[in-house]
Amino acid sequence: MINITTYENASQVRFDIEAKKMFSNNKVELIKLILKPGEEIGLHKNPFDVIFYVVFGKGVLTVESESIQVLANSTVFVDQNSLRGWKNNSENLLELLVVKLIGN
Repeated sequence: MINITTYENASQVRFDIEAKKMFSNNKVELIKLILKPGEEIGLHKNPFDVIFYVVFGKGVLTVESESIQVLANSTVFVDQNSLRGWKNNSENLLELLVVKLIGN
């Protein structure tokens, strides 16, 4: 059976930013994040690896003590338990797909 989740019917993730769970099973979770200009996700750790894909816009990703600007159509892999955070320092929306590899 094919199941389709649209952005409109996806469940909201508990963040102070716009974040929706597009897919989830016992191995992987896919979240779509939208950061408005000036919004950020503070440094935090997670017990799973993450792949970030920038769909639209650009933003600054900080991993541990290193910060880099990531542009649209780019991916970044972050190891589990590494401090990570995002900031939209542009004048446009920053849209990200977050692939959580939870079934390692």
